[in-house]
Amino acid sequence: MERFHFNPIPLNQYSRKLFPNIETFHIYNKNDTKFQDGKIFKQVIWYEVNYQDYLKEKASGNDYKNVFINKDEKGVDLNNVPEPINGIGDNFYASSNMTELQLSPKIKRIGKNCFSHCDQLTKVTVPTSISVLSDSCFYHCGHITEIILSDAIQKLEDFCFAECYSLKSITLPLSIIKVGSRCFERCSSLTNLNIPGYHFTIGNRIYFNNAPLITMVIPSSVKTINELPINKIPEGQKIVIPKSVFSVSKMAFVDVDSKLISSDNTIPYIRKTIMDTIYQDAKERDGTYDKFSRIF
Repeated sequence: MERFHFNPIPLNQYSRKLFPNIETFHIYNKNDTKFQDGKIFKQVIWYEVNYQDYLKEKASGNDYKNVFINKDEKGVDLNNVPEPINGIGDNFYASSNMTELQLSPKIKRIGKNCFSHCDQLTKVTVPTSISVLSDSCFYHCGHITEIILSDAIQKLEDFCFAECYSLKSITLPLSIIKVGSRCFERCSSLTNLNIPGYHFTIGNRIYFNNAPLITMVIPSSVKTINELPINKIPEGQKIVIPKSVFSVSKMAFVDVDSKLISSDNTIPYIRKTIMDTIYQDAKERDGTYDKFSRIF
């Protein structure tokens, strides 16, 4: 360990002795033990620090890697943010009157509810510097008609675009690995969800509440449809289940008309699970099995 001139991991009183030649001390978490002994002459701060605190510590000469601006610092121009700001705090522009959003490529992180309730916002362009759109990021932005996601986007967290009533179409890039719960809930105009390939896993459910999609095709990468239900399916919407699925929860298709489900799956257990789920739900609601006589 003597060859290291920085610590690649957080240190405590014991592990500090393993790195005797550290010159640059990296602090990864706010509660990490801090050392200023030996040859250490500089610190690199990795945990989040707000811009005002950074300004107070700027004279120390330390290197701050994650500096964010909070909602009290509205005077900062997001198209030309000062160094070393690279993050926007929670609720930063919530309920603002902006009409178009094109973030600076310096911005790498966006807080929760950051642009929620921006009623005049119509177009959003997400730069390649951002890989995650946090919870409720664009929640209830009712006039958004266009969202451009870069190929660097990996995660759309819960409620990210929920209640974007005017959104008609969106393309999810191949880089997506997570679509959060109720991400597009109540996007009542959304009729075109373009996914160029299925190189991603869907979160805990496929759930477009009340969105008038015509067909829901479950990607061939999906192997399990779990206990959180695919429910409130709009009338007439079809569900296509791929061959890859080998496990279906008994609660997966509650209140779904079996005539709208099609599947290439030949595993008898899977077909029976889906049939039993729909039958049991129908029996509890109206005591009839007639409408479910044709399952696939």
